[in-house]
Amino acid sequence: MKARRNTTQRAIVAEVAKTLYHPSAEEVYEEVKKRDKGVGRATVFRNLNLLAEEGSFFKVFLNGEPVRYDTNPVRHDHFLCTVCGEITDLPPETFSETDEETEELSRQGYKVESKSVAYYGVCRKCRR
Repeated sequence: MKARRNTTQRAIVAEVAKTLYHPSAEEVYEEVKKRDKGVGRATVFRNLNLLAEEGSFFKVFLNGEPVRYDTNPVRHDHFLCTVCGEITDLPPETFSETDEETEELSRQGYKVESKSVAYYGVCRKCRR
């Protein structure tokens, strides 16, 4: 991977994203704009993607949701409440890079580089 300059704008984007919980790019942009009006939407989106490419953040793809960014560096799965929309990090021990599905894909000639699992249901608060 090509080494990239660490710019002031990228540092602001990373710092802001780390203060939010699974933010969308738009949510990060709204907060960055409060700190530095000179940082544009495209700059925020580009830097979030660069941070994800280098492994500082993970992109979280949830059914019907905009891409979210997870700043937790430990690989883990997510639970999305279908009632309130809350996203919850599941404990890392629920995550496994290898399982029957990825092993079968490997046998079929695919190279699995990562996986993402999201569970959908009703969270504890909404169940009460």
